[in-house]
Amino acid sequence: MRILIYLGIFLMPILLFSKTIIVKDSLTNRAISSSFAYGNDTKNYQKANVNGEINLNKFKDLDSVNIFSSGYKKIKLAWKDIKDKQEIYLISTIFELDEIVLSANKWEQSKIDLSSRVESINKDEINFKNPQTSADLLGQTDYVYIQKSQMGGGSPMIRGFSTNRVLLVVDGVRMNNAIFRSGNLQNVISLDANAIENSEVLFGPGSVMYGSDAIGGVMDFHTLSPRFNFDGWRINGNAMIRTNSANFEKTGHFDFNIGNDKLAFLTSFSYSDYDNMIMGSNGGAETSHFLRNEYQSRINNMENNRIDTVLRNSNPNEQINTAYSQYNFMQKVKYKLSENTEIEGAYHYSETSNIPRYDRLITYRNENLRDGRWDYGPQIWSLANLKLTNYKSNFMYDLAKFIVAYQTFEESRITRGFGRNNEEHNIENVGAFSVNLDFDKKVNKLNLGYGLEYVRNDISSKGFSNNILTNQQEPITTRYPDGSDWSSIATYFTGRYDVTEKFLLNFGMRYTQFIINAKFDNQFYDFQFTDANINEGSFSGSIGGVYKFNEKFHSFMNLSSGFRAPNIDDIGKVFDSQIGAVVVPNPNLSSETAYNGEVGIAGLLFDKIYFDFSTYYTLLENVMSRRDFTFNGQDSIIYSGELSQVQAIQNLDEAYIYGIQAGIKIELPYNFEFSSKINFQKGEEFDGIIWMPLRHAAPLFGSTKLNWKYKKYTAEFFVNYNGGLNNSELAFSELGKPHLYAKDENGKSFYKSWLTLNLRASAIINHELTFYVGFDNLTDIRYITYSSGIVSPGRSINASIRYSF
Repeated sequence: MRILIYLGIFLMPILLFSKTIIVKDSLTNRAISSSFAYGNDTKNYQKANVNGEINLNKFKDLDSVNIFSSGYKKIKLAWKDIKDKQEIYLISTIFELDEIVLSANKWEQSKIDLSSRVESINKDEINFKNPQTSADLLGQTDYVYIQKSQMGGGSPMIRGFSTNRVLLVVDGVRMNNAIFRSGNLQNVISLDANAIENSEVLFGPGSVMYGSDAIGGVMDFHTLSPRFNFDGWRINGNAMIRTNSANFEKTGHFDFNIGNDKLAFLTSFSYSDYDNMIMGSNGGAETSHFLRNEYQSRINNMENNRIDTVLRNSNPNEQINTAYSQYNFMQKVKYKLSENTEIEGAYHYSETSNIPRYDRLITYRNENLRDGRWDYGPQIWSLANLKLTNYKSNFMYDLAKFIVAYQTFEESRITRGFGRNNEEHNIENVGAFSVNLDFDKKVNKLNLGYGLEYVRNDISSKGFSNNILTNQQEPITTRYPDGSDWSSIATYFTGRYDVTEKFLLNFGMRYTQFIINAKFDNQFYDFQFTDANINEGSFSGSIGGVYKFNEKFHSFMNLSSGFRAPNIDDIGKVFDSQIGAVVVPNPNLSSETAYNGEVGIAGLLFDKIYFDFSTYYTLLENVMSRRDFTFNGQDSIIYSGELSQVQAIQNLDEAYIYGIQAGIKIELPYNFEFSSKINFQKGEEFDGIIWMPLRHAAPLFGSTKLNWKYKKYTAEFFVNYNGGLNNSELAFSELGKPHLYAKDENGKSFYKSWLTLNLRASAIINHELTFYVGFDNLTDIRYITYSSGIVSPGRSINASIRYSF
């Protein structure tokens, strides 16, 4: 008995300070698992578990605690008033003035303190918008433009930049690798949209924090993380099924979390299968050539031999040879080493089926279909990473984060001319190792961040030709120099100085040294060089200010620089860039550098209207771009049996892009909300002779929405729209793709503007079950997004059911 008394006396201080709250939505009474608590600094926070429970023990020495979740009004609780297991209700809002973001400096901070623009999308928005892929998820921010060459794709364009000039980051690990190309990239679909907790887009150069490639912006994805439970072991999870009539989607997903107060596991799995995409029916004569009137297939002839055959399409709106499938798996484990230290391990795996490249399968040569087969082989990506986070303050840091990661990428191309027997296979593998060490320290009014990064990519590239009749194989030229490597090492620091309560100054600098080693094989082509060795450095910097007129109104200005180092794709690839053209290596490349200026203003008027506006200008020098070239003095060579114009990536003189991004949200009576976003960008590049339109500067685009919420029901009517481009406004590279553009009365290509009417809704059936439905392209128009190779879906219905337990 005496032992129990002593034990009670010993535990009493702990019990007195053991306070857990349960955060819920004020309308639906559902737990908000995305909520978190923080004290004086957003960087030292405590997340809720899947039941919305937040343990507040770490804040016991503070007078008050802030409770916050994206899409809700922040509240502040006095510590003395908090009761254990108290239910806290948050009120939803469309005006997120205190939104917390991570992408700007790798640590949580208030969006209002940033001198650069950040757009975010949370889990509830992802569920409501029902994106099929992560590319679609980005497009639904309404500030990122998505290009698609085939259905299994999605190449983001941000402020006139795309592909290897924008950076993908997943859970703090850069996803861009040494073979990311200047052409359209599809790697973002490797990320499972169903396993993303939230996503942020940082606009403008982000090279100070993220290094090479972050010129147009950074797309920062945060996947589901294991959640601790404070009262013993508990299992929670989610399941979802979804379909879409445009491509008869069949998607299933589940994730479950097992955890106690020290150890937690999370497992996630998704599978999607898509049939051919159905385009819209209403397009007129200008887009009639988008119809798939005929298609190629390999079938048996009279002698029972399989041969390439052109078949009539019984439904020309069906884009035959667009179907594919994909699955994703993720496993994470998190362990709390102490009150101030956590370690988390994760493994991601994604694999697609073969993905037909639709824009190549609809091209003609001499009035006949050019290709019998053009597939991307399975796109396979894996990521294993270990993250250690420490919140124990000392003289070096208040917060520290260490991430070590290893990724593998596999991509391949399988091509065969129509009626030919030889199939060409190119297979690329990249192993990417990275280490990041980041620190944060606050000293009075100065908040400092600094860190180190090391990245190494090893590239394997194979090529062979296979006779589909005899299965005889012969080596062919590889796409990249086999055995090449790309690496970088960098150090950075950033700072925020609170000059006054109203004026903040942000600044930063980074130095990166990058090294490339590549050896060229002269077995198939007589290169005038045998290797490429580049060892160069690059500085990046930024300085910006934020002025807060009051707690509801602020402005910002930012000057920054970014860079993109040449990679293996730039210096060493051999491939057919377009019909009748072949790209050859050029090892004489150096980095391109971007200089960016931006000003913006945002605020809340009359407590009912929120608006934001920013304008920017970016100058890109020493631009790497594909242009006509010579190979051993010849402007044309034989490639894949065809005389082809020689091209190469080269450093041009300069390019520029300027634009405007703006948005407005208005709270209306009877639970209605109105919002609209618009993007305008204009850019040109100069090759030393003439100025020409910048390829990835999308036409004017945006979205306008009318949203209604009442208790457990949400509905939204929205309009998506895209401006047009006449023939003279099309980029040089796009003029060679007449099959992808509308035709005017003179037969000239132009990009036709479009507008779609759409509707979506959701209903919370009970605490466990939610139903979502969407009606897209209600007028069934036939349109194509700029620079894309596949026609967008026509009138369609998508629906999903989500179950939580």
